[in-house]
Amino acid sequence: MAIAPALTLLAWFVLGGGSECIDGLMSDVRADIYRTTATISGTLLGFLIAVASLVMSFVSTERLTLLRTSTHYPAMWETFFQAARVLGALTVTALVCLMFDKDGASEPWLVVPFVLFMSLSLARLIRVIWILEQIIGLVSRPSPASPLRSSQ
Repeated sequence: MAIAPALTLLAWFVLGGGSECIDGLMSDVRADIYRTTATISGTLLGFLIAVASLVMSFVSTERLTLLRTSTHYPAMWETFFQAARVLGALTVTALVCLMFDKDGASEPWLVVPFVLFMSLSLARLIRVIWILEQIIGLVSRPSPASPLRSSQ
């Protein structure tokens, strides 16, 4: 699903003359878009690494036994790694675009990998946020022997 926007954009570039349209739309804002994207994606990559470290430290707790023993446990880590890879790729792609896709000397074909990595990053980040919600739910729920639970 995340690859569809990039493939659609590529088809539009090749078959529909999309490069001229993109060139017109991005006139005078290219550098701002690429610079902002590189900054945000690099920052998100740093936060993702920090979150993975926190999850690693909490995963050995009793409350996360269910997670550790789940068949989905390896998929959680793979999702973190996929998100890190695409955020890194988006950061690098935005920096490459910043260097080579300039107003007056545009390289509109660079927009295709940019959109691809942006779409993949968004999809992986949504999944990582969902995983974090589940982990926080497991860690923060009252334990069965909790005084709060026995008084209710």
